Amino acid sequence: MWEAKVALAVLLPLRVGVGQFMLAQAMQQIAAGWLVQPLIVRHLETVRSGEHGLHLLAPLAEHVLAHSQLYSVATCTGQLVLGLFLAVGLLSRTAAALALLGYLLVGLLVGPRLFDSATVLLTLSLLTLSLVPSGRVLGLDAVLRNRLPQWLT
Repeated sequence: MWEAKVALAVLLPLRVGVGQFMLAQAMQQIAAGWLVQPLIVRHLETVRSGEHGLHLLAPLAEHVLAHSQLYSVATCTGQLVLGLFLAVGLLSRTAAALALLGYLLVGLLVGPRLFDSATVLLTLSLLTLSLVPSGRVLGLDAVLRNRLPQWLT
Protein backbone atom coordinates (compact mmCIF):
# COMPACT_ATOMS: atom_id res chain seq x y z
CA MET A 1 0.00 0.00 0.00
CA TRP A 2 2.79 2.44 0.84
CA GLU A 3 4.50 1.72 -2.50
CA ALA A 4 1.33 2.67 -4.40
CA LYS A 5 1.11 6.02 -2.62
CA VAL A 6 4.77 6.77 -3.33
CA ALA A 7 4.31 5.91 -7.02
CA LEU A 8 1.23 8.14 -7.26
CA ALA A 9 2.99 10.97 -5.42
CA VAL A 10 5.47 11.17 -8.29
CA LEU A 11 2.60 12.27 -10.56
CA LEU A 12 1.51 15.09 -8.23
CA PRO A 13 3.76 17.76 -9.82
CA LEU A 14 2.66 16.63 -13.29
CA ARG A 15 -1.04 16.90 -12.38
CA VAL A 16 -0.66 20.31 -10.75
CA GLY A 17 1.56 21.58 -13.57
CA VAL A 18 -0.86 20.47 -16.28
CA GLY A 19 -3.74 22.07 -14.40
CA GLN A 20 -1.82 25.30 -14.01
CA PHE A 21 -0.83 25.29 -17.69
CA MET A 22 -4.44 24.79 -18.78
CA LEU A 23 -5.62 27.57 -16.46
CA ALA A 24 -2.96 29.92 -17.82
CA GLN A 25 -3.88 29.03 -21.40
CA ALA A 26 -7.56 29.70 -20.69
CA MET A 27 -6.73 33.06 -19.09
CA GLN A 28 -4.65 34.02 -22.14
CA GLN A 29 -7.56 33.14 -24.42
CA ILE A 30 -9.97 35.17 -22.31
CA ALA A 31 -7.56 38.12 -22.31
CA ALA A 32 -7.24 37.82 -26.10
CA GLY A 33 -11.00 38.17 -26.44
CA TRP A 34 -12.29 34.65 -27.04
CA LEU A 35 -15.42 35.35 -24.98
CA VAL A 36 -16.29 38.41 -27.06
CA GLN A 37 -15.20 37.44 -30.56
CA PRO A 38 -14.44 33.96 -31.88
CA LEU A 39 -10.77 33.99 -32.82
CA ILE A 40 -10.83 30.39 -33.99
CA VAL A 41 -12.61 31.49 -37.17
CA ARG A 42 -9.43 32.45 -39.01
CA HIS A 43 -7.99 28.96 -38.40
CA LEU A 44 -11.13 27.21 -39.53
CA GLU A 45 -11.42 29.24 -42.73
CA THR A 46 -8.32 27.48 -44.05
CA VAL A 47 -9.83 24.08 -43.15
CA ARG A 48 -13.08 24.93 -44.93
CA SER A 49 -11.28 26.11 -48.05
CA GLY A 50 -9.16 22.94 -48.08
CA GLU A 51 -5.79 24.63 -47.61
CA HIS A 52 -5.02 22.90 -44.31
CA GLY A 53 -6.45 19.98 -42.41
CA LEU A 54 -8.32 16.99 -43.76
CA HIS A 55 -10.83 17.47 -46.56
CA LEU A 56 -13.23 15.12 -44.76
CA LEU A 57 -13.46 17.54 -41.83
CA ALA A 58 -14.83 20.41 -43.93
CA PRO A 59 -18.47 19.78 -42.81
CA LEU A 60 -17.39 19.78 -39.17
CA ALA A 61 -15.43 22.98 -39.73
CA GLU A 62 -18.54 24.46 -41.37
CA HIS A 63 -20.62 23.59 -38.29
CA VAL A 64 -18.07 25.09 -35.92
CA LEU A 65 -17.90 28.23 -38.06
CA ALA A 66 -21.68 28.56 -37.94
CA HIS A 67 -21.61 28.41 -34.14
CA SER A 68 -18.17 29.86 -33.56
CA GLN A 69 -19.05 32.05 -30.57
CA LEU A 70 -20.57 29.08 -28.73
CA TYR A 71 -17.50 26.94 -29.38
CA SER A 72 -15.21 29.78 -28.36
CA VAL A 73 -16.95 30.20 -25.00
CA ALA A 74 -17.11 26.42 -24.53
CA THR A 75 -13.38 26.12 -25.17
CA CYS A 76 -12.49 28.75 -22.58
CA THR A 77 -14.95 27.37 -20.04
CA GLY A 78 -13.77 23.80 -20.56
CA GLN A 79 -10.13 24.74 -20.11
CA LEU A 80 -10.91 26.71 -16.96
CA VAL A 81 -12.99 23.95 -15.36
CA LEU A 82 -10.76 21.04 -16.37
CA GLY A 83 -7.60 22.94 -15.44
CA LEU A 84 -9.05 23.74 -12.03
CA PHE A 85 -10.09 20.11 -11.54
CA LEU A 86 -6.58 18.94 -12.37
CA ALA A 87 -4.93 21.56 -10.16
CA VAL A 88 -6.93 20.58 -7.07
CA GLY A 89 -7.13 16.86 -7.89
CA LEU A 90 -10.91 16.59 -8.30
CA LEU A 91 -12.00 13.87 -10.75
CA SER A 92 -8.52 14.15 -12.17
CA ARG A 93 -8.55 11.02 -14.33
CA THR A 94 -11.84 12.00 -15.96
CA ALA A 95 -10.75 15.63 -16.35
CA ALA A 96 -7.48 14.56 -17.99
CA ALA A 97 -9.30 12.23 -20.38
CA LEU A 98 -11.81 14.94 -21.38
CA ALA A 99 -9.04 17.51 -21.87
CA LEU A 100 -7.03 15.04 -23.94
CA LEU A 101 -10.06 14.32 -26.11
CA GLY A 102 -10.66 18.04 -26.61
CA TYR A 103 -7.06 18.79 -27.56
CA LEU A 104 -6.97 15.86 -30.00
CA LEU A 105 -10.25 16.88 -31.65
CA VAL A 106 -9.13 20.48 -32.04
CA GLY A 107 -5.75 19.30 -33.29
CA LEU A 108 -7.43 17.03 -35.84
CA LEU A 109 -9.68 19.85 -37.00
CA VAL A 110 -7.15 22.70 -37.10
CA GLY A 111 -4.20 20.66 -38.29
CA PRO A 112 -0.57 20.18 -37.31
CA ARG A 113 0.15 23.88 -36.73
CA LEU A 114 -1.65 23.60 -33.37
CA PHE A 115 0.82 21.05 -32.07
CA ASP A 116 3.89 22.97 -31.03
CA SER A 117 6.28 21.45 -28.49
CA ALA A 118 4.31 22.70 -25.47
CA THR A 119 1.04 21.23 -26.76
CA VAL A 120 2.70 17.90 -27.55
CA LEU A 121 4.07 17.73 -23.99
CA LEU A 122 0.65 18.71 -22.66
CA THR A 123 -1.13 15.96 -24.60
CA LEU A 124 1.43 13.36 -23.48
CA SER A 125 0.98 14.51 -19.89
CA LEU A 126 -2.79 14.33 -20.22
CA LEU A 127 -2.48 10.83 -21.66
CA THR A 128 -0.35 9.78 -18.69
CA LEU A 129 -2.76 11.32 -16.19
CA SER A 130 -5.78 9.72 -17.83
CA LEU A 131 -4.24 6.25 -17.63
CA VAL A 132 -3.21 6.28 -13.97
CA PRO A 133 -5.33 6.92 -10.86
CA SER A 134 -3.83 10.32 -10.15
CA GLY A 135 -5.26 12.83 -7.72
CA ARG A 136 -5.41 10.41 -4.81
CA VAL A 137 -2.33 11.96 -3.25
CA LEU A 138 -2.85 15.53 -2.03
CA GLY A 139 -6.03 15.90 -4.03
CA LEU A 140 -9.75 16.05 -3.46
CA ASP A 141 -10.13 12.59 -5.00
CA ALA A 142 -8.56 11.13 -1.86
CA VAL A 143 -11.26 12.75 0.28
CA LEU A 144 -14.11 11.77 -2.04
CA ARG A 145 -12.88 8.27 -2.89
CA ASN A 146 -15.52 6.53 -0.77
CA ARG A 147 -18.36 8.69 -2.12
CA LEU A 148 -17.61 8.49 -5.85
CA PRO A 149 -17.48 5.47 -8.18
CA GLN A 150 -14.00 4.08 -8.64
CA TRP A 151 -14.05 4.54 -12.44
CA LEU A 152 -14.66 8.26 -11.99
CA THR A 153 -11.68 9.05 -9.77
